[in-house]
Amino acid sequence: MPPKRANRWSHDGQPGSYFHELVVLPTLAPQLARPEYLDPNSGTFPFPLSQPRSQQPEHGTTVTHGQISDHDAVGTADNAGNTEAPGNSGPADEAESLADGSTEADSVREFYLNVVIERIEQTYNTRGPGKPKTVTESKPGPKLPVLELSRSAIIESILEVHGLQERYLPGPISGPPFRLTFKGLAGGARGAPTIRHDDDWSNLKGQLAKTKPAVDSIQVVLALKDLEPFKNHKRPLSPDPIEESVHGTHVPSVHGYSDTQRVLAVKINKIKAAWPCLKHGHCYIESDGQHVTLTRFRLNSWGTSLLTDAFSAADGPPEVLLSEWKGKMQPAAPKPRGMHGPIAVPPAGGSGDVSDLGSLFTACATPFLKSLANAAIASFTPTATAALASAREPERLSSPPPAIEDVLAACMNAFAVARTLSNDVLNRAVDGLDEVCYTPDIMGEVTAERLQSLTGLPEGHAIALRKFAREWCGKIDAKRARRK
Repeated sequence: MPPKRANRWSHDGQPGSYFHELVVLPTLAPQLARPEYLDPNSGTFPFPLSQPRSQQPEHGTTVTHGQISDHDAVGTADNAGNTEAPGNSGPADEAESLADGSTEADSVREFYLNVVIERIEQTYNTRGPGKPKTVTESKPGPKLPVLELSRSAIIESILEVHGLQERYLPGPISGPPFRLTFKGLAGGARGAPTIRHDDDWSNLKGQLAKTKPAVDSIQVVLALKDLEPFKNHKRPLSPDPIEESVHGTHVPSVHGYSDTQRVLAVKINKIKAAWPCLKHGHCYIESDGQHVTLTRFRLNSWGTSLLTDAFSAADGPPEVLLSEWKGKMQPAAPKPRGMHGPIAVPPAGGSGDVSDLGSLFTACATPFLKSLANAAIASFTPTATAALASAREPERLSSPPPAIEDVLAACMNAFAVARTLSNDVLNRAVDGLDEVCYTPDIMGEVTAERLQSLTGLPEGHAIALRKFAREWCGKIDAKRARRK
């Protein structure tokens, strides 16, 4: 350590410490102080006053407290009346700029980002889809001046950490929502506030600004499900074919239809242009003024007929289509009926004309009479309707219940079919149950272990047999009750 210099108390003495030269002499002994130190506004100082004197570089030499380099001491003694220190072209301006830069650097706080992305994954088990679970992925981010960023800027920085800045965009007014927490925030990570609007972000920045200087990191939690409404739909297609189709969207194109479909569309457009209607859109108007509405099905059939015929759209639809649209179909001929086989229909003309008219009247009146009969039946009370239905249709009975002595065999045969048991296993089980006189109604009340010991069936079959015997007895009892 260099020796400490003695303070100067004469005009020709060696320079003392900075404090002695700048403060003590101008205050206590102005006659010994240097003229440039008496007026700080016009004087020149070898170091900035806003920084400590230790570790201040002076012409490549580090100056410690109470020490001045020999070069500066000689220069200062020789140029006592000058306003510039040796080796400095503009010391006052440089000191001022350094002081301003130091203040600006101290006022801006930066925080490390730690971004956590939450996504929901579907789980599966042996029974099928299970309960969805939340999977998180955490990545550290850069150090940013968070207090100087707006809501949109901080969201862009958050998305950039996980490479999502091209897929999603922050909303102009609100969203996407995210949770932000830091050390000292009330509620911790579980109770982290959700930032949705600019006001929420301003309030949180106010709380972050009041934290201790030791707090230099924040954690952001972002859910992928909340990002869906903020997709960037103007971004280019993804190179991953699994993530997004590389063939573009399914927008209808002319090249997606065959030549026949294109010609048919031209014919339909000509039909619409030839037969406009102010009331219904498009109609074929007959000579008597009757409108036949042209639906899309009728336009399709009419246009298809124009593909093969030489007619134009202005000539009107073919008579076959027009008759079908108007319902002018010929009534079906009545079927011949008789007691001894079919009766031949008499030829047209002569005495057969009267029978033809009667048959035609009968064919037309039959649907009307049936509708009247159905309406009359519907007007009856439910009890009467059920009685008529039961009187009209005989009761359909199921198969008869087995005899009392055959119930065990019938039950075991049905169980063997349901569980695909072999005949040997079935016979051995029936013999074991018959030996102790077990019937199906008793089998449903004993334990599965007892049935397993009697039948020799595995434990699973024994448990199933106990349940099956209960259900089978219930069905047989219901059959007996219906037949009493």
